[in-house]
Amino acid sequence: MTRIHLHPDSQGMRGRSADPFDPREGPLRPPHIPLPAGACFTVTVAAVLGFAPPVAAEEPPELPVPVELPPSPHPVVQWTLTLDLGGGVSVPSTRSEKVGGVFHMAGHSLLLFGRKKANNPGFGFSMDVGTRTFGSLLAGGGLAFLIPLAGFLPIIVEGWPYFHLEDRDHGVGVTARLWWGIHGRNYIRSHVTVVGVYAQASRTFLMPGRDEWVVVAGLDITLILLLMPFVQLGSLIF
Repeated sequence: MTRIHLHPDSQGMRGRSADPFDPREGPLRPPHIPLPAGACFTVTVAAVLGFAPPVAAEEPPELPVPVELPPSPHPVVQWTLTLDLGGGVSVPSTRSEKVGGVFHMAGHSLLLFGRKKANNPGFGFSMDVGTRTFGSLLAGGGLAFLIPLAGFLPIIVEGWPYFHLEDRDHGVGVTARLWWGIHGRNYIRSHVTVVGVYAQASRTFLMPGRDEWVVVAGLDITLILLLMPFVQLGSLIF
């Protein structure tokens, strides 16, 4: 075995045996090597300026990517189901007959297209089934046009031919109708709740003794609103 002898006066060997492998001695300390005066300053400046080995930065945690849901489609068709309650006058076509009063009640329905917002116009179809003074039956259908005026307060212009049945006689006629009231746009369902007033004029033809003009006006309200008191009463009872 080759032995390396260090000078006993070397740095780190003072007070030790000359034999570095002597088991009676503790661990060997490395010799102290003095650095030049500016070496520490140079190392410190190099570390500050970025010449020191870079330290790996921790990556920020990945954030969940938001999932964009497709917009829910709005109902294309808007429909109403209302009850007309009103009255008016009947004007005979001949002067020999007198002007009479008329009670009017009818179920009315609208089917409108083309309304993406409450202030958009719309067009569609109308259906009407009613009676005059509970002695006749009138049923017809035609076209309807919704014209926005101020937000959810539009006017609706309608016109339709109808079939007239009364006292085993029958005839045909035409009706023109003007409606104004609260009529919004339902963005969830296709049914629209409405409340308004109406005025309409009708003319019956080809019916013996009923060749006359009838002008009526009244209140038009959604049937659901009329049924609400009965629904609430039923919930209290049952």
